[in-house]
Amino acid sequence: MSLADELRSLINKLRNIAPQYLGNVRMVVVVKSYEGDALSVVIDNGNVELVEGAKEEADLVIEGSRELLVRLLRGEANAYAAYLRGEIKVRGDLSRALTLISAIEKARG
Repeated sequence: MSLADELRSLINKLRNIAPQYLGNVRMVVVVKSYEGDALSVVIDNGNVELVEGAKEEADLVIEGSRELLVRLLRGEANAYAAYLRGEIKVRGDLSRALTLISAIEKARG
């Protein structure tokens, strides 16, 4: 699966729990691969949408290799460990990153 496909799959899972865990959250998260992929996840009070390209008004930007980003989205790699090892770059409000990680973990079950 491509990065976009994996992100779509995760967003579908997030939509199931979004009202409870993301109901009061408004943020734009840009996911960029070093290989040139750029996708934006727009979270608006429980609504979660995927937009092609990188939105300029991003609250959080996550960058890494396509392979690692796909593994993170599948739950096959640990985001905290990847960040500490410098394998992914995160720009923006890290508290928002923690909110997103928590919601993703809940969505996966």
